[in-house]
Amino acid sequence: MINFSEPPAAGSTLTLRRRIVIQRTTDFQESGELRARVLNYELDYLTAALQQVEDATERSVRLLPADADASLTLPMKSDRAGKTLSFDAEGNVTVATVSASAVMQSLDDIAAGVTNQHFTTADKAKLDSVATGAQVNPASLDEVPDSPSRLAMTVDERSKLQAIANPAAATDAEITAGTATATRTVSPAQIKSAVITHSPVTTVAGRSGAVTLSQADVAGTVPSARAITVGSGLIGGGDLSADRSIAVNLAAAGGSAGTATTVARADHSHAAATTTVDGLFAAIDKQKLDSVAAGAQVNPASLDEVPDSPNRLAMTADERGKLQGVDTGAQVNPASLDELTDGKTRLAMTVEERSKLQAITANADANPAAATDAEITAGTATATRTVSPAQIKSAVITHSPVTTVAGRSGAVTLSQADVAGTVPSARAITVGSGLTGGGDLSADRSIAVNLAAAGGSAGTANTVARADHSHAAATTTVDGLLAAADKQKLDSVAAGAQVNPAAATDAEITTGTATATRTVSPAQIKAAVTIHAPVTTVAGRSGAVTLSQADVAGIVPSARAITVGSGLTGGGDLSADRSIAVNLAAAGGSAGTANTPSPAPTTATP
Repeated sequence: MINFSEPPAAGSTLTLRRRIVIQRTTDFQESGELRARVLNYELDYLTAALQQVEDATERSVRLLPADADASLTLPMKSDRAGKTLSFDAEGNVTVATVSASAVMQSLDDIAAGVTNQHFTTADKAKLDSVATGAQVNPASLDEVPDSPSRLAMTVDERSKLQAIANPAAATDAEITAGTATATRTVSPAQIKSAVITHSPVTTVAGRSGAVTLSQADVAGTVPSARAITVGSGLIGGGDLSADRSIAVNLAAAGGSAGTATTVARADHSHAAATTTVDGLFAAIDKQKLDSVAAGAQVNPASLDEVPDSPNRLAMTADERGKLQGVDTGAQVNPASLDELTDGKTRLAMTVEERSKLQAITANADANPAAATDAEITAGTATATRTVSPAQIKSAVITHSPVTTVAGRSGAVTLSQADVAGTVPSARAITVGSGLTGGGDLSADRSIAVNLAAAGGSAGTANTVARADHSHAAATTTVDGLLAAADKQKLDSVAAGAQVNPAAATDAEITTGTATATRTVSPAQIKAAVTIHAPVTTVAGRSGAVTLSQADVAGIVPSARAITVGSGLTGGGDLSADRSIAVNLAAAGGSAGTANTPSPAPTTATP
């Protein structure tokens, strides 16, 4: 059994060597018993020791039997340190100092042999390029069988091929004119030119390619940054990037009339006037006022200040004496109204009440009646009415010239989905074999030809050969370029020696469903572009199309107006930012007109 202090790594090679101590461990006694087992053990031990010595000798530096005697003993440790082992002229072991340049650092320091040669880096590259299982190239195509997709050409087939004459190439002028009807061959660049020249729509909003429209591209539309600014008496508003609300800036419910920038609520209150503070006309004061005859004046201090009238005379002292002789129960007329008490239907007017009454314009109307919700909804009544903020909001919602835009109300912001026929930014340009780049249209994209290495081969199935790549001329066994001699042979072949692909008919161009190869004329290319272009018109027009608001359904025109009614000022069309404000009368002045609500607080003139 072998025990390891640490197990060896997987795949390691283990070498077992017998190492016995070479010494005598037994001694046979004179005339003693000599057993066979003991003798065999001793002989086996000696044999094993000799085998161990032989193995060590075989693994050491030694002379061949036919070699002359020589010393193979190493010099002392101190003499051989830092030196290389070598042999002197007699073939004896010695040591020498060797420079670094003389030491073999790599295979480059070893000369190539006659049979075995160096394997160079170039040879290694060639070997790496050979596919696994590759065989020696055949001497000719006669040794190569046909494959399902590639066949060897016979001599007769080459003769037929050399007799084929291609149609003439279309000129750039023919592509531009698009009128030639003769069959031509065309290049991809000419097809691109024909598409650009004859496409029904050349630009949209002044741009070509995959055009994505923005608000700036549609003339007369309203940008989302357009703002509605509110003035005195209103709150809310803002730009049209989101829904906006405009409301009357009402004072607190049930409180005072508010401030100069707020509008009093319908349920606001005022205290009654006193002899020192302005206020509402109290009912008791109204009763007094109603009891004063039209044109009445302040009572004089005494009758001495009052002239006689045709119907009423002041009494003299003598007349008073006479009056005192009147029957019992008769009363003396009061000297002034101060001595009279108010009646049930008539009241005495105070000096302050007379001043207030004199301040009222002659023939002034009573307060207008409150508008009904039906009148607000109908919007046809012309008589003056008082309205509530809720009725103002209802009138704006009901009678607003614009109710929805693209099916939405509020501050409407259009998205790409609202503009028919526009291209989303997620639309992608995907490149195929031979191209690199592309991507979606959320940013600028580049598309480039995936060129092979400069000066090299024609590349791979996914790369395009550079202009400076090379090909060998074709031989009877290897494909390649058309040699000059072969070109001379082809030029000597009469035109039409073999049937060319059929020319496309106008019907095939119109339907665009035939898959067989055809030759086409510049006029047919133009017709195909006109018929099958993905976009034939934009808003019913072709050519360089510039869109206006009328071309995009549901977009708000800049001429769309916000009209203000009674009690408001501002508004206008949406060609610029607009402000709407309550048309407040002057602060501290009169109550205004039917179209100007009073600012709060109101001020009464004594």
